Amino acid sequence: MERHELLEEIRRIASENGGRAPGKKAFALETGVTESQWSGRYWVRWSDALAEAGFEPNQMQNKVRTDEELIELLAEATRELGHFPTAAELKLWCRRADRPSPNTFARLGSKAERVEAVHRAATADTTWADVLDLLPPPQPSVPNGAPPGVTPPEVGFVYLAKSGRFHKIGLSRHVGRRSYELALQLPERLEIVHTIRTDDPEGVEHYWHERFAHLRANGEWFKLGRAEVAAFRRWPDLA
Repeated sequence: MERHELLEEIRRIASENGGRAPGKKAFALETGVTESQWSGRYWVRWSDALAEAGFEPNQMQNKVRTDEELIELLAEATRELGHFPTAAELKLWCRRADRPSPNTFARLGSKAERVEAVHRAATADTTWADVLDLLPPPQPSVPNGAPPGVTPPEVGFVYLAKSGRFHKIGLSRHVGRRSYELALQLPERLEIVHTIRTDDPEGVEHYWHERFAHLRANGEWFKLGRAEVAAFRRWPDLA
């Protein structure tokens, strides 16, 4: 890519991320352009590229958030939405420049663990008392070998599959079986490109369908490029 094309890509990615400029690793994943292709040729440091693209230093740095701050942000999102956010809703809610990347919340655990954390915080702090009525009943995640009568959160998969020139984004509780069923219906070989393990498969699938709506071919089939596939691969798995 030429210098002006790289700058336009930086601005495009930042626009899709609520104004947050990408780091050099994220930029490489999104575009396929590695550090060796711009370093020394156009800029010495990535911060120089971001500055030329029009981003101030305070926009280049993601603020480090404590777990307590993340829990309060989840409570704030719950209050604004009127219910605990799905993965897709949280992704959209975090697009404002003063909010963290939605991937940051993954360190709080599964959806059930995040609900439990917000429930504890709202119980302890009257500032968030109104949020309690908006939360589903807390159901802490349970490890393997859970005691009888305790059900762990149901986990599913959102998959990206490729057949010919097109990609399919769908959900399944059993990816291997679903790929076999699909392969029986298609004239070309089906390849599972990537799967996302999640306790909110419906929400995650909805997010990707909306994000790639402009590339939709038919139903759950899309005409995706390398950048879109790389973006899908970056979504974190349920821990």
